[in-house]
Amino acid sequence: MLKRIWEEYKEYRRRTLVKGLNDNKVFPYDEKLLEKLRNIYDGGIPASIILLSNFLSNGRCYDNAYLLSKAFLDTDDDVKLIYASIDSLRLNPDIPNDEAHTEHCYLERTMKNGKKLIYDTSAGYIFDKQVYFDLEHPEVRKINTKKAIQEFAKQEEQEYADDFKPNIIAAINVIPVVEAHYNDKGEKYSIEGVKYLQREVELFKELINYDEVCKELGDKIKELQIKVPDDLK
Repeated sequence: MLKRIWEEYKEYRRRTLVKGLNDNKVFPYDEKLLEKLRNIYDGGIPASIILLSNFLSNGRCYDNAYLLSKAFLDTDDDVKLIYASIDSLRLNPDIPNDEAHTEHCYLERTMKNGKKLIYDTSAGYIFDKQVYFDLEHPEVRKINTKKAIQEFAKQEEQEYADDFKPNIIAAINVIPVVEAHYNDKGEKYSIEGVKYLQREVELFKELINYDEVCKELGDKIKELQIKVPDDLK
């Protein structure tokens, strides 16, 4: 029974996404957003790479919804981090049906014209709020306001300043992993005809002279690379 419900939900989700994309009620990340994300860093890597990479973003909603929120902290739009149980997790028979496993974090943005959008970093899409609610039926448990996000971001950037600027060592560890997953199922921003992720990687490489530094380091790169756990490869 649970498996059948899950399969029916996955088909409903697929149809909802297709219809939403066709009706302009579900959107991919746009150029204006990506331009801002290029200048926002986490652990020395641009947010544009982290959020376009399904491998890096799917399943890491708490960190990445917060990371995405930084793109709007200097605007007049209101943003909130919403922590809620959602159908994508509640209905999955492979996930324990308890609060710890069914909670998800997403960003809600209210624009100056009153339009409300949901940014789901695990899905990698922007949703009209009503479409998202029809799809996920979120049961909200906690909300972090824009002011709270701003205060946390300010404190974090004071304490860990080096995490918020380009870092060649981080790049040596992360970029090859991202590149190795370009052709994975679910990597919609690196498929033929799109390749936004590849573009962001190349822009970052140019910024930090990645290829030149790697040539200079030569064999020392192996010493600088952190062993990646098998479940993160």
